Parts: sequence; structure tokens; C-alpha cells
Amino acid sequence: YCFELNSASAVTNPTSTGQSSVVLTSVTTADTSSVEINNITNDTVTVSATVPPSFTLGLSGTTDAFTGALSAGATTATTGVTATVNTNATTGWGLWAVDSTGLHSASESHTITAVATGSLHTFTVGTEQYGLGVSAYNTTNFAYGGGTTGSGLNATYQEIATSAVPAANATTVIHELADISGTTQAAQDYSDVVTVVGAGSF
Repeated sequence: YCFELNSASAVTNPTSTGQSSVVLTSVTTADTSSVEINNITNDTVTVSATVPPSFTLGLSGTTDAFTGALSAGATTATTGVTATVNTNATTGWGLWAVDSTGLHSASESHTITAVATGSLHTFTVGTEQYGLGVSAYNTTNFAYGGGTTGSGLNATYQEIATSAVPAANATTVIHELADISGTTQAAQDYSDVVTVVGAGSF
């Protein structure tokens, strides 16, 4: 058994809230039925939810060796470490790096110092130079350039990569680059520690 109210004039809502008795009468069969309805002040439900900010940075490894011995006749690059970023930050994300030592040999007490920060540097053979380049999402100063360009690091964090949009497995490869001169001291213990941090722009 059911009934249908087929027009706006078929029913008049009570002016006050609460329980009301209603008698329904058929216009065709004279059948009647009594029902109870409940009038409330608000029949809408407001749904609220929170999406928390999220940011993750993963590095593919913690070591990054140069591909072969350094040479006075060619710029040498490391194999690279892949940085993967995931974030729901609305206006994107960034990566920063810091290095306070340069490429140093403890046994020879010699450091291949980093090139200057603040601009893109093209590496040239025959002169001691050390720096870092990023393969994708790079800032202008740190474009890897296929192993020929990059920029220096120092004790102040430098932004090496950036994006203006959220990231779903955004990857970029971080390389170190080096040149030596013909008189650079020979040693097998040249090393450096580069610290990479990231953050989302929420």
C-alpha cells in the first residue's frame, strides 16, 4: 500500500515542529489512512573531513661513486642517486643540498673545492672543479646538462630542485661532477658528504 502526493498543494506542512497526525484520503476510492509525521527544523546534514598534509622523500642509495678515476682530460660524473618525492602540497615542493667540505683526501690533506654557487657553471677540463647537477625538476643553477654543467655547494643550503605542483613519484637524479688538474695529488680516499632535504609548499 502506498500513496503519492502529486502536487505542491496536496499537503500543507505544520507551522511548528514535532509530531503531527495526518489523514490521507483517496480522491477516487474514498479510502482513508492515518499516519504520523515528524517535522524537524533542519533536514540537512553537513559532512566535514580533513586531508592531512603529506610529504615523503626517498633516496635510491646512500653512496654515489664516480664512474672511474678522475681525469685531467675529461669531466667525470658520479653514477647518481635518484630522489623520489611524493606530496599533496598545493603549490609544489623543493629539494635543498648542503656540503661544507668539498671533495677531500684525508691522506693527502687536499680538497678539490666546489665551484661558486648562485649560477650555472660549465665544467672545463684541466682545472680542479667540483659541483652537483640535477637531471630533472632542477633549478636553473643546478641543471645537470648531460654531465657538463652544475653548480657548487657550500655550508648554506642551496635549492637544487623545485616544482610548482603536487608530486606523485616525481623522480630526479642527483649527480656530482669533478675535474682535476695535472698536478692534483694522487689518492684513493677522496670523498664528500652531501646532505639532501626536501619540503612541500602547502
